[in-house]
Amino acid sequence: MYEPSKFLAWLVANVEGMRLSRSKTMAAIVSAAMLMRGIGVLALGRAMSGEISAKHCIKRVWRFLRNEQLETEAVFRAM
Repeated sequence: MYEPSKFLAWLVANVEGMRLSRSKTMAAIVSAAMLMRGIGVLALGRAMSGEISAKHCIKRVWRFLRNEQLETEAVFRAM
């Protein structure tokens, strides 16, 4: 239901200038956020699906949220 590929397709179609790697990470985080009950970096990382360890997913979320070059304005414009 909340497949990252659906969010990725929307991001690619609606957000101009976002790197594909950032789009993939954002799609995975949004997909996980739709399934989780708690909030925070740990909960987001643990909720991400896939065969990757929770530790790797938690680090991925943390790095993504700390990225100052994230195209936040482009994402908000698309929404």
